[in-house]
Formats: sequence, structure tokens, C-alpha cells
Amino acid sequence: MVFLFRDKSIVNIFFLVLLAIGVHIHFFLAEPVLILGKGDGLFSLFLNQYLTGIPTTFLFIVYELVILIQAIRLNMILTDFRMFQSTNYTTAMTYVLLTGLIASWSGLSAALLSNSLVLWLFILLTRLYNNQSPRTLLFNIGMLVSITIMTYHPTAILILVVLFALAVVRPFRIAEWLVLLMGIMLPYYFLVSWL
Repeated sequence: MVFLFRDKSIVNIFFLVLLAIGVHIHFFLAEPVLILGKGDGLFSLFLNQYLTGIPTTFLFIVYELVILIQAIRLNMILTDFRMFQSTNYTTAMTYVLLTGLIASWSGLSAALLSNSLVLWLFILLTRLYNNQSPRTLLFNIGMLVSITIMTYHPTAILILVVLFALAVVRPFRIAEWLVLLMGIMLPYYFLVSWL
């Protein structure tokens, strides 16, 4: 099956769609598509309030779109960073197969939706290395981290990940650390002032 995804072609996206449908066909047989959380962020609140009465077919289509967009985006990220000698879709294939194995990603859940924000955060963190004036980028990274935590609380570990990434990638400058911390605290400031 891997040989189908070894070259860069539009046909591979079609094969990726067929693979995603084949891996997740069990939704129509026994398991629910929607995995509801209990107060673990805004995504969970959104799923509990607005997607509970939706038909399973529509939820399956939304789930497949989210999975495919994330898989293709991850594949494009690794292609842009030249992680492989040739451009292929094996990363996207692997991601689709892993969504069938990981329990919190085998349905439309808050963890799956927050993974889109984590991928976006990964893109921004990789741009830190060659950036000459990274203050705007650091502020955006801080805001994205806090928004990700508000949407799914178990991603709070991202604060430590971002601080560690800044310590590894950039030389120590107190101004950059303060800009990152201000970006992390700003959405919480707005939330507290609104409440």
C-alpha cells in the first residue's frame, strides 16, 4: 500500500481520501463519530452544545475533512522543510492510519480539533531559527499557545514546550522572553476583563 503514496500526484490525494474512508468506516457500524468531553475547553463546549443532534453522516464528512486537511498540512510542512529526498504522501498516509489507532482521534473530539492549532504552532516555531527580528513571531506564538490552551485544557504543557524551544533555538535575550510571555498572557487578560 505504501507504493501508492510514494510520488507527488493528485491521484495520491484521491487514494488518501479512500484510505481515510476505509480506516474510519467503522463509524457507520458501531461507534459514535462525536467524542464528547466534559469541560476541557472551548472545543469541548462547542462539540457538546452544537454538534450533538447532527446526523452521523454529516459528522463523518466533517471528521474526514478535518483528518484530511491535517494530514495534507503535515505532509506539506515536512515537504517544505525538506525532511525527505523526494516529495511524497507517505506522511499523510501514516497520519490517517494513526487516527484510527489513537482513541481520542478516532472520532470528532476536542483533542483532534486542537491538533490543528498544534500544527500551526509547529510551523511558527520552525520559523524562529532564521528570523532576524522575531518579536512579532514570538508574540503570535504566545497568543497561539494560550488560545490553544483555552480551546483544549490538556495542552497546557505547550507553555513549557514553547519556552524550551525558545531556549534552544534563540540566544537568550530578555526582551524576546518578555514578548513571548506577554503573548501568552494577553488572551487570559482579555478573558478576565470580559468576565
